[in-house]
Amino acid sequence: MEQGREQVLNMLSEGKISSEDAQRLLEALGEPEETFSTGQEPSTAEGAFEEEASEGQAAAFVPKGQGMAQEMAAPRYFPLARNGISHEESTAPEGLQTLVLNWVSGPVELRCFEGEDLRITEYSSRPLDEEERMEVSFQSGVLEIGWRRREARPFFGRRMPEKHLVLELPQGCLENLKKLSCALVSGSFYAWGISAEDLEIRTVSGMIYGESLSGESVKLRSVSGKVTGRDLHAGRLEVSSTSGKAALSGFEAGSLLTHTVSGKIELQGNSESFDLKSVSGAISLDAFCCPREGNFHTTSGKIRTAFPDNAGFSLEYHTSSGHFQSQYPLSGELGRKRGTGVYGLGGAQFHYHTSSGAICLERLTVDSSAAF
Repeated sequence: MEQGREQVLNMLSEGKISSEDAQRLLEALGEPEETFSTGQEPSTAEGAFEEEASEGQAAAFVPKGQGMAQEMAAPRYFPLARNGISHEESTAPEGLQTLVLNWVSGPVELRCFEGEDLRITEYSSRPLDEEERMEVSFQSGVLEIGWRRREARPFFGRRMPEKHLVLELPQGCLENLKKLSCALVSGSFYAWGISAEDLEIRTVSGMIYGESLSGESVKLRSVSGKVTGRDLHAGRLEVSSTSGKAALSGFEAGSLLTHTVSGKIELQGNSESFDLKSVSGAISLDAFCCPREGNFHTTSGKIRTAFPDNAGFSLEYHTSSGHFQSQYPLSGELGRKRGTGVYGLGGAQFHYHTSSGAICLERLTVDSSAAF
């Protein structure tokens, strides 16, 4: 048994297996739980998480208060942060105006904390060579963070290391942050309590979770992964996913643009203007203040919108293989599949189009809006 344990640890140190694989192999050998790290676990924002664990299971971290859907949950468990090897850099953020992050593979956490220095910590499944470590540069108010050194040799014939990045920004440096641009190729991105005039997070293969984000312009974009957000505040809010769901709760925006190709759109919040489009996904919107305009379009899916009682609106709708229904008393040319209508004094302008789905216009009651 001792020989087997030694083989597992050797494979881990050589980078042939991950820390998770090593843990499972040791458990199969009947070994006690092993820690493969001299690094510390990244701190979470104070009061932001509760730890839940049952006997024989790893602890899971979930947000306090479950007033949103389950898919809005924050990250559950990061094995590298618990059992990985850490490398930390810190810098005084004086004069920081632009932050640019380009990360290749592995989860990324971005959060605000009450400290003085900006902290950047990467966790890896094995010790990293110098050229495998992240690259950090700060010049003329621009902080750039890269996955590894620019001059590093390619990984031909070598295994890329598992890495997990934790970026912690002091509250003070957010006050003057003009632009924050984060790009991730493969992995999930989690952001809490961040503000910038121009804030953009994009991933190629991985989900995006954002909470308490604010800016004049906020953009969350994923090619292959769902986008979820809570408590977002922006003059212009843009959310898109090619093959994933878009779900937002508790947002306030001047205008909201949400596009998906093969994913649902589920929204609960306020915006003066909505532009919601999906190719093969349903659209569901609960707006707690009536917007001044809305465009709702899907090729294959139901469209459902719910607004509180208001002074009035005008609408135009069309569905090829569905039907239209409204809880508001409308006047106008109201057909089963297409038509135009007016409620009250008119005013706000709504457009509904779907090829194969129903169109449902609901009245949001005080009780239902208070539940969110």
